[in-house]
Amino acid sequence: MSHFHAHGFAPLDRNPALLKPKYGDGAPPLEFAQLKAMIPDTPLARASLEHLKPKLPKETLHHSYRAFLHAAAIATVQFPDWQWDKESFFLACMFHDLGCTKENIRATKLSFEFYGAFLAREFLIKSSTEDGASPSQNTLDLADSVAEAICRHTNFIEGKITTHGQMIQLGTLFDNIGSTPTWIHPNTASAIVEAYPRHGWTHCFSAAMQDEVAVKPWSHTSFFNVEKIWDKVEANPIAKPFEEREAKLGIKI
Repeated sequence: MSHFHAHGFAPLDRNPALLKPKYGDGAPPLEFAQLKAMIPDTPLARASLEHLKPKLPKETLHHSYRAFLHAAAIATVQFPDWQWDKESFFLACMFHDLGCTKENIRATKLSFEFYGAFLAREFLIKSSTEDGASPSQNTLDLADSVAEAICRHTNFIEGKITTHGQMIQLGTLFDNIGSTPTWIHPNTASAIVEAYPRHGWTHCFSAAMQDEVAVKPWSHTSFFNVEKIWDKVEANPIAKPFEEREAKLGIKI
């Protein structure tokens, strides 16, 4: 396996309009059991979740799981030739919003994506390296893959991006604004939300991003104002029926 493929570094076009999904007009369903089996149960994944659960609001944690599962569904069904690593991509998804907790927004003057990436990289290297030892090349590559994906997950420019970077953008954009809606079968999307309810994620996400811009008006998220992303978040056609149903049924997370 090429070193580019080991942790999802193979470059892809960043603009999803340039990608060629296998089922552009509508994805076939994917069994949720097959998707859930992709969630890694490695020592590093378990240590990371133990580290993150006290720090992330449950809404953010569920969004992170949904981002992983949405992206895994898209990659599996629409782009079966993509080579990606389940563990390092899962870690990228779980850490990707660590920088936008209320505490971490105020802990630094860095944009939340970069601060979160640095926190993730530091934790992953430290957790994978014995005291006094130098980290292995595989550890560094995994940590760099996670950090790169987190840094780029809101970086919507032309050019290239890593496979994991493209996947985290597809997964988060599907969850946050309903992008590429035909790339996941509705039954698959429903099963993901049933397992990891949204519980008002639309408002939580919008509030966190507006807090980031208020505290750091120079931040990368300030482009949300220019591109009117707030309107797209609030109008998310995929999220609205799920969140209305959860509110009606009193579903808690």
